[in-house]
Amino acid sequence: MNPTNDIQTPEQLISRALRSLDNDLRQVLILHNGNGDTPGSSYEELTGRLDRPSRDLIATEKTAIRNLRRPPAARLVIEALKKSDNVIWQALAGQDNVVYKDNLNQLELPF
Repeated sequence: MNPTNDIQTPEQLISRALRSLDNDLRQVLILHNGNGDTPGSSYEELTGRLDRPSRDLIATEKTAIRNLRRPPAARLVIEALKKSDNVIWQALAGQDNVVYKDNLNQLELPF
């Protein structure tokens, strides 16, 4: 583990991974999926906003995700997930620390 990653929050690590992308890739990925408290937009909304066909936006997003799988960015994403493990578990399990499959579809997750 990188010592600088030890002091960074999961949000900071994800931001670093996103900054490794080209501006166009990052913009489409963030606008479609949201970022933090900002909700994502549909491809239809982005088509009008960015004046690009949805097929192009989908291809751009796929490229962005592929680039995030490269080792330097993937390490940051993995570290962010490791640091978020307790928060994710608590959001899924609730007070009794048990995850019921039936309840998963009803949960409103904070991430």
